[in-house]
Amino acid sequence: MLILIVGHLLAICIGLSLGLIGGGGSILAVPVLVYIMGIGTREAIAMSLAIVGSVSLLGMLPHWRRGNVNFKTFAIFTPTAMIGAYFGARLASFPGITDTIQMMTFGAIALLASILMISRSNHVPKAVDPSVAKDNSRWWLIPLGD
Repeated sequence: MLILIVGHLLAICIGLSLGLIGGGGSILAVPVLVYIMGIGTREAIAMSLAIVGSVSLLGMLPHWRRGNVNFKTFAIFTPTAMIGAYFGARLASFPGITDTIQMMTFGAIALLASILMISRSNHVPKAVDPSVAKDNSRWWLIPLGD
């Protein structure tokens, strides 16, 4: 019973992460599903796609109302990501791809992403011209998945 409560509390944290920064849900969801909730690796990865996608869609609604979502970028990025997810799932069904290989690959990609994020955070962004920022030409895209 305690594990179920901890799992649900961590799910709330995953939702908060998605709502605050628009991403990172899978990096949090897969380990919680596998190591806390006791779900198999393949099932946890598939579930995280559905969980993160639906939570991100819900979290996108307030941003959409504020005009922060660029639907042109969404329309280009989403089908490409869906194709990647489809072929990734097909690749995962090969007999040589074990749960251990999937989790090691998952961990390596999470580590690489964190290194890239940290190294890029050291760069000072260019100053934004206030006249450009006011004309709503800068949009944010809230990803629908990781």
